Amino acid sequence: MWVRTPQGSPGSDSAGQRGGTTRFATVLLGAPFVAEVIACDRQPEQREALVALTSWAERHRRAIAEARTRYDAEHA
Repeated sequence: MWVRTPQGSPGSDSAGQRGGTTRFATVLLGAPFVAEVIACDRQPEQREALVALTSWAERHRRAIAEARTRYDAEHA
């Protein structure tokens, strides 16, 4: 089940809408947090940083899963 909630606090500039673009946090319940960002013109640096961090996390998750698989195979 996906849950979509606006980011930010009501009444603030970051309250889900900025420059006509609504941003949502998308979460699959029971899974690691996943952020869906709809970039607006004012925040390309933040989007680039999020993309870089996400790819880093995915690489490390894969490396950990592979290491666990190797360990289990060697010690089974």
